[in-house]
Amino acid sequence: MGKAIVDAIRQAGVVGAGGAGLPTHVKADATAQTVLVNGASCEPLLMSDPYLMEEQVDVMLRGLEAMMDCTGANRGVVCLKGKHAAAMKSVREAVARRGQGRLEAFEMGDFYPAGDEQVMVYEVLGGIVPERGIPLQIGAVVSNVESLFNIAHALDGKPVTHRYLTVGCEVVR
Repeated sequence: MGKAIVDAIRQAGVVGAGGAGLPTHVKADATAQTVLVNGASCEPLLMSDPYLMEEQVDVMLRGLEAMMDCTGANRGVVCLKGKHAAAMKSVREAVARRGQGRLEAFEMGDFYPAGDEQVMVYEVLGGIVPERGIPLQIGAVVSNVESLFNIAHALDGKPVTHRYLTVGCEVVR
């Protein structure tokens, strides 16, 4: 099943939506114990991730579960700053409804650079990513909210054709 998901991600053209744009199928083809969802956007005016978690949390969680299935992870943690109360509530309710002990919500503090991959890994897992290393070296894959959203669509055969952006205080597609 993992190979089919990785292939769907590759064919749909899913890349990291957090900024780096790395091919997501590479992360999906790795082995990890935990998948962390980076919904704690570092920059204070970025609102697309909290928007997706509030309005379409089940789609994002479907992508998270697919990433967990690919990597063999038994734990998925959705990380979000507490200041996004409506999104946090939506995530907590969805995790309780469908988590089956595999999914968790983690409320991060509202500090800069909360949302930075290295900081988040330390906050959630207590592990330190080696200098010039990646979270995979300590058993974690980190994925952006929109990347997981795109993975869920890839499983339905839909390629990535849109990007969510924050314009002022509005989220547009």
